[in-house]
Amino acid sequence: MTRGRRVQLSARLCALCLVSCLNVQCAGSEGTLLVRAHGGSPNSAANGGASSGGVGGSAGQAGAAPWYSPGVDSSWQAQLQGSVDTSLAVDLFYLDADDAGPATLRQIRAQGDHLLCYLSAGTFEPWRPDAAEFPASVIGGALTDHPDERWLDFRDASVLALMRARIARLASVGCEGIDPSSIDTSVDTGFAITEADALGYARWFAEEIHAQGMSAGLSSRETWVDSLNDAFDWALAVDCLASTGCVGFEPVREREHAVLLVEFGDQSRVAEVCPAAATLGFDALLKTPTFDAFRIGCKDGP
Repeated sequence: MTRGRRVQLSARLCALCLVSCLNVQCAGSEGTLLVRAHGGSPNSAANGGASSGGVGGSAGQAGAAPWYSPGVDSSWQAQLQGSVDTSLAVDLFYLDADDAGPATLRQIRAQGDHLLCYLSAGTFEPWRPDAAEFPASVIGGALTDHPDERWLDFRDASVLALMRARIARLASVGCEGIDPSSIDTSVDTGFAITEADALGYARWFAEEIHAQGMSAGLSSRETWVDSLNDAFDWALAVDCLASTGCVGFEPVREREHAVLLVEFGDQSRVAEVCPAAATLGFDALLKTPTFDAFRIGCKDGP
């Protein structure tokens, strides 16, 4: 597929999407892995990463953090490809900054709307501006359905440095929050990455995002939410109602933080999705798996 023209979701992880999503069914229904496709351990101080302990600061206390986080009753648009309609009457936009382009980002911020940004933390995407800077040694196996996109060895210090630069760049273009997506240990990445490595990397990412004055969004598998919840400020859940009821994200709402829920479908699913999301206290959108301009927002009103 062409660059900037595919986003698919995997049912193997019902959450980041710390990860964007592939349309790949995996054993069990742990959640949704969000992967944006077209596409030393962070636990080790020697590699420049963070420890697996809690993120410093007061991000874990509702209302105490110095950065923007979505409200628990937000209207929003999630779009990762195609021309963005910035005139939508929504509180915030969730976009791929590279795909949307600087003019769109400036317009959103100029009109007072909020901006959350996608970032693939665990995969090598050859169309990104910094792709040539990744050493060959950190580029692993291809994603099953997207052979042009490859897994990264995020334990390597060079990957941490490049991701730190990406976070700074997204802050400079107006992003107010980032969800580090595409972190996975359930597939053959080509590297001996453990779950402890992945959880440490996620926490490192939250710290780096906070250091740039932005909020951190949690889009990991549901079974990781309890381990990471204290480090993040909001969550992005993808297409988990049918598989798990999205119950893994309930601890996020218990902290009075927003859960942005994307479910795939059209008008025929509104009567199912919107009441379920309201019961959970989630801010829900109906989208297509390609994350194009189509949307039905449960919080849009009549």
